[in-house]
Amino acid sequence: MKHEPTNKQINRVRGFTIFGFWILGVCTNFSYVVIISAAYDLLDISNNSTLPNKSTVCSNDTRGRECNEVGTGVILFAGILPTLILKMTLPWCLDYISYHLRVAFCVLSNIISLIILGTASDLPLILTGVVFASIEAGLGEITFLSLCTFYGPTAVVAWSSGTGASGIIASVYYLLFSSFIPPRTVIYFVLAVPCVMAVTFWGCLYMPQILLLKLPNSEIYRRSRLNRSESEDQLLHHDDTTEQIDDTNSVAMTSSTNIPVKTDEIEQATSPKHRPEFIQFLIRFLFIRKLIRYMLPLFIVYLFEYMINQGLYELLYYNNTCFNQNVQYRLYQMLYQLGVFVSRSSTSLFRVRFLWAMSFLQVCNFVLLYCEAVFQFIPFILITCIVVLFEGLLGGGTYANAFYRVNNEIDKSRVEFSMGVVSVADSFGITLAAILSIFIHNGICNCH
Repeated sequence: MKHEPTNKQINRVRGFTIFGFWILGVCTNFSYVVIISAAYDLLDISNNSTLPNKSTVCSNDTRGRECNEVGTGVILFAGILPTLILKMTLPWCLDYISYHLRVAFCVLSNIISLIILGTASDLPLILTGVVFASIEAGLGEITFLSLCTFYGPTAVVAWSSGTGASGIIASVYYLLFSSFIPPRTVIYFVLAVPCVMAVTFWGCLYMPQILLLKLPNSEIYRRSRLNRSESEDQLLHHDDTTEQIDDTNSVAMTSSTNIPVKTDEIEQATSPKHRPEFIQFLIRFLFIRKLIRYMLPLFIVYLFEYMINQGLYELLYYNNTCFNQNVQYRLYQMLYQLGVFVSRSSTSLFRVRFLWAMSFLQVCNFVLLYCEAVFQFIPFILITCIVVLFEGLLGGGTYANAFYRVNNEIDKSRVEFSMGVVSVADSFGITLAAILSIFIHNGICNCH
């Protein structure tokens, strides 16, 4: 007899789901944010800094410019390029890799990254640790965004809020603790995060499917069982009778159109009459055209956002404050992440359809802060802090609203694939920003 879960069991799974995706959002980006916040300190550790004594300055002297020989854009580039490569390649083949294996690899990559960064003292080894953190962040984002599609829009909101919270928690964590203990030790403490990710994934998402809903092996996590040929047929001929995910439950639901559970259905899906793999690839490639309206604004926002973060933050230095240059850099990162957290958590209250407007405003932020870095016309750090906070609000708002719209406007048979593809846009923007920020930094500082 088929087990029918009670309302109490469904409500409990719903609670586990929302909590689980929020925590996974925090864990996925936590190490990455810590590394970006520590970029200035990591360059010091690598003995590549040209800065003189960075003791706390409390004076009203005329502002001067002190520059690292190597800008923090180098750290950003190492931290985003592997993510971009993963996002451009993995959505085409992740259909056949189980979620269990993906999450296990995320946990392992995170641990390796933190161990390397906690022990490395030269720049190449530090960049190697950053690369492993980038692999974890990229694979984690693709994995959990795709998994959200089986749980409905509530899961997307929880995930988005968690990634925003990750930024503010990680940046505040690094800002506070690095003031009392060495950066290496602060990084070592982050080793608890991959452990929390593992416990949350298997304890809050996977196990409730088995223990409460009595779904044997919870088919949605076993990607090799999916009827991919049939779902690709729907990309050409949409079936209006396709079962939709019921967001009122926020519980993973299976559909006969994409989760076959009978042996004869699996055999039928793999029969020769279905389309070859290269035809399925072509269908997906052509479908990407419909995602441009989400991808392009996301690309523009993140391009200018990270040119600010890694090309200008370290140059927005004020002598008329009691914070040294390292602390000011960490403060900017914290305020930026605060804005991201607030805006990424806002989609449950209100949503913005005009993504292009936020792109334009982010361009204006870049122009303003670039002029400040060159001409130093803003008299007080408080004004710059407000602009940085607004920058974070725009970035997080564009991210949250773009993925919310994808989850609600794209047909359910295509939304899992679409989530992975759209996530490429912000990574591509960050990668280009990392390259350009190196030239921006060197151009303003005249470093050679």
